[in-house]
Amino acid sequence: MHLMVTPDGSKFQVCSNAGNSGRFEVGTDTLSVRVGQRMRRGNQEEMWDSVLVQCKEHPDGSIAVEAVVCHPDWNEPMEIASIQSHPQDREAKKPT
Repeated sequence: MHLMVTPDGSKFQVCSNAGNSGRFEVGTDTLSVRVGQRMRRGNQEEMWDSVLVQCKEHPDGSIAVEAVVCHPDWNEPMEIASIQSHPQDREAKKPT
């Protein structure tokens, strides 16, 4: 993990390496990533979104990264992490 200042002032950055399929890296102000995996349910195979990562800005100017996991047997997705920061506030404490 490394910290860096984005030259374009983006709020978020994503880097993805999909092996032989390619690599992707971009800075952005909003981001949503879904990671699906193939599962078998009964006699059917299907792609199921297992992890969701959502990055967004809140009305108060704070930004957040939220990670959610999903399972076909669960009634609802489960948020496993939410990290909120206030990059524009010079008096802000560490991310929460």
